[in-house]
Amino acid sequence: MRGVSSAWPITENAHSIITHGTTEGDLSEALRIACDEAQRLLVDEWGFSAEDAFIFLSVTGDLGIAQFCHPCPDTVIARMSFPKLPSNPTAFAR
Repeated sequence: MRGVSSAWPITENAHSIITHGTTEGDLSEALRIACDEAQRLLVDEWGFSAEDAFIFLSVTGDLGIAQFCHPCPDTVIARMSFPKLPSNPTAFAR
């Protein structure tokens, strides 16, 4: 994603933004990192509160495992995908 800095990769396709988390063999930690990065992105880029970001992700997010096998047997990569947003939808609900 252009113009966004992160400690972890952020990718996008036509409809979604995807955050990633990588660890050495700890699936739970990789999943947590991917979720935390998505929450941070929603807060920093779209002005969500931390709570609203996690609520939004619980409804629209797709959390999954991107890699948990060869070619790097000790590397685990998780991903959190959520729809692209033109603005903060929670701002209109208040």
